[in-house]
Amino acid sequence: MEALDDTVRLLVGVCVTKQDWITYHRSLYDSFSNIAKHWENKVLFYVVLQGVSNDEDFPKFDTSAAPNVEIFNTTFMGVSRARNICIDKAKHINSEFILFHDASIFWTSSAAKFIAHHCNNELVTKVKVSFSATTRERNLPLNQCSSPAAVRKINPFYDAYVWSYLFSVAKLQDVKFDERFGPGQETFFKSGEDVSFLFEYFSKIKTFSVLEASSAFVCHPPRTADFDKHLTYASGQGKIFSLLVRKYPSWRIYIDLGLFFGNAAFRCLLLKPNAFKILKQRLNGFFDRGVK
Repeated sequence: MEALDDTVRLLVGVCVTKQDWITYHRSLYDSFSNIAKHWENKVLFYVVLQGVSNDEDFPKFDTSAAPNVEIFNTTFMGVSRARNICIDKAKHINSEFILFHDASIFWTSSAAKFIAHHCNNELVTKVKVSFSATTRERNLPLNQCSSPAAVRKINPFYDAYVWSYLFSVAKLQDVKFDERFGPGQETFFKSGEDVSFLFEYFSKIKTFSVLEASSAFVCHPPRTADFDKHLTYASGQGKIFSLLVRKYPSWRIYIDLGLFFGNAAFRCLLLKPNAFKILKQRLNGFFDRGVK
């Protein structure tokens, strides 16, 4: 990776824990390299390293291999707060765009090229998500045409992977992640932060349409078969529905609410793993009165 250009067009907000970095640092550097290459190195990878104090004995980042990386240590553990720190940094350095990057995902070269090529489109640029153990692709020549694109309307309930979108920093205005939601040490609801953020952002810009790559993917490890993540996220999803029904009432949300609980009930009839626990937690979250 070449030295960082003084002009930063893209800030990549990387929110990781100490264990995340130990586990995924090699694939993260490869992902960084793909992104930097297609943004002509006018990119800063801003790593919010959670659960680490400034005086802690921790393996140093190899800045000679990745001069584009800047580290912010914090003892606090919380993905929503970490992402908000990245938003503040992007505004502080006058970056044009921001991309969120979780520890276990991988940006393929074709996906990185797509967002770089279409970054100035009037619509939000998005790539598809692949839940696959395969995180590599044959690198394409830089002059090869990028993935075809299609315009479609997204639904934040089902297109909630915030790290698959490219956001304009100027259009963020006062939009931030709700720090009461998401994985973290002081959050009761361990999910819902992406859905809430996307609803607020797209409502602000007055369109839910995006320009999405047809064949360029960001990769995420496959989900487990026992739906343990669904159980972890169930109460937060229920709570987000209760908040959004009041804040953005529409037939679309009411239909999604019916499908949300209908799906959980149907899985109970099929005796799927954790089905009854998931339904119970969704109901608990929806009727919770602790977060207004």
